[in-house]
Parts: sequence; C-alpha cells; structure tokens
Amino acid sequence: RPPEPSIEGAFVVQLLSSIPNTFTTGQLTLANLWLLSFDDEILDLAELGATAGIAYETSMNTAGLRMSFRGPSQTLPSYVRRFCRRLVRHHERLLDGSAKISESVYRRAISDANRSPKISRLQKQQVVETASNVSDKEVAKQGFFFLRCTNGGCLISQGDIVPSESLKL
Repeated sequence: RPPEPSIEGAFVVQLLSSIPNTFTTGQLTLANLWLLSFDDEILDLAELGATAGIAYETSMNTAGLRMSFRGPSQTLPSYVRRFCRRLVRHHERLLDGSAKISESVYRRAISDANRSPKISRLQKQQVVETASNVSDKEVAKQGFFFLRCTNGGCLISQGDIVPSESLKL
C-alpha cells in the first residue's frame, strides 16, 4: 500500500476448519464446485461492488475458506456482511431448487483442475469424473457440511476501518 493516507480499507476473513486437510479428491471437487457456483450466483453483488470500487477474492486453503475484500472504507463493511450472508444461504438455494449450477461452473472446475500443476493425473481424472456426474444437491450438501465443520474464524482489517466495524463484522 502507498504510504500516504487513503480512504481504502481491506478485510481478510478466514473461516477456520480442519476439514480441507482431510478431504478426498471428490469432496474437494464438490467444495470447489460449491464455491464456484456461489461466485456465479452473486454476479449481481459483484457488479454492484465493482461499480463502488470494491473487489473480492475467495479461495479454499488448508485452513478453510479465505475471503479477501478491498474497497472504500465507508461501504466495505456492509458489503462484506451482505456477501457473507449470501454465502451462508447459498447451499439452501441449491437444495430447494431456487438456484441451479450452470454448466459453465462445471466446465470451469474441470478446466482449473486440468491446468493445475499441483495435482496428479489421477486426481485430475477424478475431478473430471466427479464434476461430470454430480448433482446440484450433492454440491449443496458438501457446502453445508463445510460450513457446519467451520470451528472459528479470523478477521484481519487494514486501512481506514473503524475498529468497532471490524469487531461488529
């Protein structure tokens, strides 16, 4: 960050879970599909955030789910709260049928796996097989399982963020 003062802030939310370390390739594929389908579902929220100068990134790591946000400090906390509320409800919408996973999400998961140098050829085949033969409900159940197994969280804030906003979030 530049040394001069700015009205920008940043949040990193880490949902802590021991589950990703124990995931099989199939479970990891389902969790990744859940996260990619969420990304696809919140396109409206992402576009609103982009016009307001807010950017986000989500990823699974060995500690759980990491979400990073950057933008103007006046609007960032409410955006992060809205984002997190929708994340928690995403599996419900998949289970009740009010949301569907688009074919592009499945193709993206397969493409990401095939391009990754970190996974073996056998794991890539398992990802392709899982992503090709899975239902929306199975993906939703894995997302719900992941959220249920989350045993804590950590929030890091930086920039022009009022400490009470960080604590409230």
